[in-house]
Amino acid sequence: MAGPKFAHRMSCFSTFNAVIVLKGENVSDFQNLSNDQARQQIDAQQLFATYREVRAELARDYSGSMRWRTISGADYLVKKMDGRETSLGRRTPDTETLHSAFIDGRATLRKRKKATLARLEAMDRINVAHRLGRVPDLAARIMDALDRAFLMGTGLRIVGTTAMYGYEAMAGVRFDTGIVATQDFDLLIGGRDGLELSASNDHRQAVMTALIAADRSFVPRFGEFAVNNDGYEVDFLSEDAGAPAPLAGPATEAVAIGQSGRPVRMAVPMPAAFAAHKDWLASQPSRNPAKRQRDAAQAVAIRAALGGFVPKAL
Repeated sequence: MAGPKFAHRMSCFSTFNAVIVLKGENVSDFQNLSNDQARQQIDAQQLFATYREVRAELARDYSGSMRWRTISGADYLVKKMDGRETSLGRRTPDTETLHSAFIDGRATLRKRKKATLARLEAMDRINVAHRLGRVPDLAARIMDALDRAFLMGTGLRIVGTTAMYGYEAMAGVRFDTGIVATQDFDLLIGGRDGLELSASNDHRQAVMTALIAADRSFVPRFGEFAVNNDGYEVDFLSEDAGAPAPLAGPATEAVAIGQSGRPVRMAVPMPAAFAAHKDWLASQPSRNPAKRQRDAAQAVAIRAALGGFVPKAL
């Protein structure tokens, strides 16, 4: 959604109109999970947290390789990362300990990761059988790729309709299809804390690299969004400092479940902030009436499902 269309997506005006209340609005746009579904969702979220912790530790502390290399007759410990080698010093008791700790620690974590992944894969099938798989496959792959790259929640959060999957996971409900179905994926980049990823080519490239890991056909367009061969768009949004219903305040995390049954971690705005933003969008006369009605329904559903719940901020 390039050019003027993009500009209108997240434009923020100086006035904040009153929340629209649609006559006859159905405040029950969701169904509670059954006790079995709720228990299974919690079990899946807990197992995924264990797997994700091991995966992150391997990527953060044990990436690359470490080996001894003989140079001019002396052994040196060399760390290889991204095709580049760095010397960690000559062979000494300290470097031998460092090498052993790296090799043994990586082997232990790889074994733990393999065992946890096997349990997770078995649980994926159970999640599907319990009809817990909600996040569309491509959206789930994008979330996972951003999380693996340590981008999710670090100046980057999911906004737009896709965020609804996070709120229903928090609440232990299933929102009606009409208020969660979407054909695009909105990422809010940067915020009011001085972190402006939208102005950083390095960070924008990191986001694009993650998108390509999810689907190789993604290409950037005008610096405002990326699109794949099927026309699926990922919009890169930034928020004006004067936004009357801001999304760039504190974020929280949710673990939803993809259609494959695999849990995925999402960073989303606080539920109250997202609902307020949807109220504001629903109050804008210039917005498409059908979208305004959907915005209002989403705000109502979030408040009805979560009440005054305030999740932990990232």
